[in-house]
Amino acid sequence: ARVALLVFAWAGGRSPHVPSRTLRAAPRAAVVRDVDVLVVGGGHAGCEAAAAAARSGARTVLVTQRIDTIGEMSCNPSIGGIGKGHLVREVDALDGLMGRVIDEAGIHFRMLNRRKGPAVQGPRAQADRELYRDAMLRELQ
Repeated sequence: ARVALLVFAWAGGRSPHVPSRTLRAAPRAAVVRDVDVLVVGGGHAGCEAAAAAARSGARTVLVTQRIDTIGEMSCNPSIGGIGKGHLVREVDALDGLMGRVIDEAGIHFRMLNRRKGPAVQGPRAQADRELYRDAMLRELQ
């Protein structure tokens, strides 16, 4: 399943944090028609949503500000932990991207709270930010 990527260009290449009146509309050629699912934003949730829609057979478009920031991680590039580790397992069980991408881009894997009971243990992986971003883009294309 493939996801079409549409990059929305900001006026003058400015940051997305500029007032809305300075935004330039996308040219008519960039307007996508006959789309089943339109996902706005290329973060974790947007990538997962677009991939899930495409897997189900929907014609899917992911709209983002910059193609080179799809799946970009924060300054602390980790996946998992006590709460998010369960979420990653659930997303992975539904054939999501996050688990596969972190397996490819992970540089350090650890089980937190190993000495405590299983209810408070949680897997965590540190990732290389560039590898993660590149792997997420490959998964979407």
